[in-house]
Amino acid sequence: MIDFNAGVRSAELVEFLDLFMSQARQKVTDVQKQKDDLGLRTAVFNDLQSKLKDLKRKAEDIAGIGSLSPFQAKQVANSDESVLRVTATNGSETGAHQISVQQVAKPHTVLSNQYTRDGNELSTQFSGAQTFTIVLNGTGHAVNVDITAGATNDVVLDEIAQAINATADLPASASRVRDTDGTARLTISSSETGGANSMNFVDTSFFMGMLSQMGVMNGTEADATTGGYVY
Repeated sequence: MIDFNAGVRSAELVEFLDLFMSQARQKVTDVQKQKDDLGLRTAVFNDLQSKLKDLKRKAEDIAGIGSLSPFQAKQVANSDESVLRVTATNGSETGAHQISVQQVAKPHTVLSNQYTRDGNELSTQFSGAQTFTIVLNGTGHAVNVDITAGATNDVVLDEIAQAINATADLPASASRVRDTDGTARLTISSSETGGANSMNFVDTSFFMGMLSQMGVMNGTEADATTGGYVY
């Protein structure tokens, strides 16, 4: 026997459950919306708080007096920062200034006397072991060079340059330069610019030694044939 009342009660239960779930889902949706609204308000308040703090700092800066006032700040314009960099403080005098750079800093450089490349006066006078010292920043660097007997001036200048370049921790370099087709000279340069990096030379082999005889230690400006300083 079929119980029609039981079927009716089951349908009513399903309808009731659907209504209950629908109402529950609506409540969840409402709560989620409230949560989203609160998150948005929190973000707005945080942004407002940050801007208010920034405004307060700027107001305090503007309230400064004397040299602390931003209205006393000075600006400076430079036509060529590759040559000269300038800054301005609140106490700087206003006005236009012109600075002419006559020469930029260059490393201390010296030249030897001029020698005929295929001559052999250097090896004749200074054959064998020779020692001299290059002093930079108060530190002496001993340079040892072995001059080949009978070698041409071209070769001897190369031997001296190579010995200088091989000296450990020496902030200087040297090379043999051929200033004309038939002549050559020794050039020695500090690795850094500035007066503190100028070179001093000491002939330690004997008095009026090799560097002195070569004109490196002249202390006067080098010319076309005589050694001395270049910069």
